[in-house]
Amino acid sequence: MSSARRDPRHRFGARFPGRRGRRTDRRGGFGLVDVMIAMSVILVSMTVLYQALLSGQILSADNKLRHRALQDASSLMEQMSVVPLPNLSATFAHDAPIAEFAGLHCPNQSVRVVYEDAAATTEPPVNYRVISTWTSTVGRPETLVLRGVRAR
Repeated sequence: MSSARRDPRHRFGARFPGRRGRRTDRRGGFGLVDVMIAMSVILVSMTVLYQALLSGQILSADNKLRHRALQDASSLMEQMSVVPLPNLSATFAHDAPIAEFAGLHCPNQSVRVVYEDAAATTEPPVNYRVISTWTSTVGRPETLVLRGVRAR
């Protein structure tokens, strides 16, 4: 055998100059700790993003319900404007739920009319409030109040 084959520099020296007897063929890249930290950062950011998205959807659904309740209350006020003044309290009773609006567009919806002076609803001006109540998407009760005046 030749002495060149027994020389350790021949075996490692050409590929790894300055390193004798120890193989240092390490490849660059991410270690396990680096991957775990990156996954933790991604998990936290995805959780925050999901919470923001969920909150946005809930607010959007609540705003849609509020808009529908506003439309229903406005519709009732329009109906009240065409009823003759002497028949107003007979058609829309004081502080009683109006059956045609019960659960119409919102969950557990109730629409009622409250007259400021319940005894004097036949003489102008008649001040009233239309109160719409419903349940929001997260289950809490919501209320919308519109004030109106009937002058003739």
